[in-house]
Amino acid sequence: MLEYNFVFKESSNHPYYCSGTTRKGASATFGVEVTHIIGSPTLTIEVQHKNRSDTSWTGCGWFTNITGTGVYLKDVSGLKEQIRLAFSFAAGATGDGVAFWLLAAMWRDS
Repeated sequence: MLEYNFVFKESSNHPYYCSGTTRKGASATFGVEVTHIIGSPTLTIEVQHKNRSDTSWTGCGWFTNITGTGVYLKDVSGLKEQIRLAFSFAAGATGDGVAFWLLAAMWRDS
């Protein structure tokens, strides 16, 4: 999966979610390449997972706070059956934003 995304801070600060995917290994490294920063935001990205029978998503890994351009990676193990990423802002003004590539996950069985 290689997607280009723009995320803008709203006054409500509700999280944005990428479309979920089925796990392809017990562990994975997730990545984003931030290409543009608008204003002075702090973007947080949480890796969430759940089994099909679960009724809610739970966090299993958090990226370092994103405040500048560059590549950010997060290694997570012990993944359940379904995976998604949640994007929210820890700081910034309404209208601040981040543009980034959502990189393909690197799956492993260990």
